[in-house]
Amino acid sequence: MKKRILIPFLLIPLMPMASAQMLYRPAGEIVPEKGFQIDVSASQYESTARIDDEGNEVAFDEGAGFAKTDVDFGVRYGFSRSLEFGLGGRYRMVKSTTEAQENTNSGLESYWASIKYPFSPTGNMRYAISGKVLQTSYTNTNYDTEDAIDSEDQVLGDSGTELSLTLDASWLRKKDHAFDASISYVMPANEMSAEVQYDVSTLWHFTRFAFGGGMNGVYSMGQDAREERSFQATGQTRMYNSVNRAFARAYGKAYYAFDSFRIGGFFGSTLQATSYDKGYDMGISITIASKGRDKKIDKVEAFKEYDIEATVLKVSPRGKFVKIDHGIAQDVEKGMKFDVYQTDYFGGNTLVASGVVVEIGANWSIIKLAKIYKKVPIMKGFVARATN
Repeated sequence: MKKRILIPFLLIPLMPMASAQMLYRPAGEIVPEKGFQIDVSASQYESTARIDDEGNEVAFDEGAGFAKTDVDFGVRYGFSRSLEFGLGGRYRMVKSTTEAQENTNSGLESYWASIKYPFSPTGNMRYAISGKVLQTSYTNTNYDTEDAIDSEDQVLGDSGTELSLTLDASWLRKKDHAFDASISYVMPANEMSAEVQYDVSTLWHFTRFAFGGGMNGVYSMGQDAREERSFQATGQTRMYNSVNRAFARAYGKAYYAFDSFRIGGFFGSTLQATSYDKGYDMGISITIASKGRDKKIDKVEAFKEYDIEATVLKVSPRGKFVKIDHGIAQDVEKGMKFDVYQTDYFGGNTLVASGVVVEIGANWSIIKLAKIYKKVPIMKGFVARATN
């Protein structure tokens, strides 16, 4: 008896993602067309020491310290297969203490908008470029001297507009292991020096659980001069109104995916810094996402039956022909129509192309591709399915 294979197609535009997809989206990819992703996180940072402009560690006085809490919110939307838009914001609470006084401040710290464009995949590599503009919701007060600073004043952060341009790359090393790298050219708020920000990480992702770690940081372009900067009510921290700030931070992270959302946690520690704080941070996150839709695939009936399932053995240099491991012995006939599916890192069944058999052997066939549903390079190991 011939084996029959049922492949369901999602016709509803905003259905929940499968748990494996929830665990990991490569940095070099965007949200699927007509899909969305909502990210909410809360983090707590505690400073353990301040680092001055020359890189020297300055301990806190007895009873002094600095801490901040951030709540971040972001929405990403797949406008098309090659364009993603994002909007988000941050709520912040800061506390600066001395033995004699405690200053606090809280409120909407900033809001931002972004745009992202992915390049065509190259083997197991994914690339994307993005731009982002961030605006704070407040303006810091500048003082001529340190003694003139209002003792009740406390800044929320660096005020003004921040612009950034980012290049993302992802290496899908194995089915359950990937590397991500991002490098950004940033023009920070508060009239600070331009800088390069980086993030390199790795992640092992399984059916519902994922864990990994990485390092991120800032390299200043060295355009600041302390004597040219006004004084601001930064309190006990060096994180704001810095001079050529730089730091390197190591972190670990873990996620657990349910059918329609993902929860996660992370812990980080600043290893070295200049004109910044040393300290540690920890937080939790939740991600809700949809799979999006593909208008071409939506035209296919809701359920499709297949009698034959073959594996792609070889792809022609221009990607117009594929060779499969089924032929006359497996009831394949010349002119038979095959659908080609991507069944790789996410464990799903994504229809990418269809074609007809133009040449046949005892245990092999050549398919000429006639229609492309998804701009994904067809590779050895993809699945070809047909109905007698």
